[in-house]
Amino acid sequence: MFYWAYVQGFRLGRYLQDIFCPIRKYTQVSKVEYPWLWVGAVHDESNIINVTETINNSVKPGTVVNRLFLENATGIQASSWKYLDTTLNEIEFPEEGITIPDDSV
Repeated sequence: MFYWAYVQGFRLGRYLQDIFCPIRKYTQVSKVEYPWLWVGAVHDESNIINVTETINNSVKPGTVVNRLFLENATGIQASSWKYLDTTLNEIEFPEEGITIPDDSV
């Protein structure tokens, strides 16, 4: 008997949650095409910090990723910043930065 009441209460709670707190379903989610596979902060040649996930979560289409953006997004003051491009070449971030393309335009 207790189990039946628990299940019915749970079902009622889920039903009310669906009515009063619906989950928003987005029809279009913009996907960012990153020009890198890896982003790292280089303090010296033996101390490199991987910040790829942090940067990927911080950018959106149209963002210019430069040294100032990298330092503000990660909170790391590095001597240089490098990234691994899609051809697997390790490249230092350019001074003018890299603009994330906006494919929706």
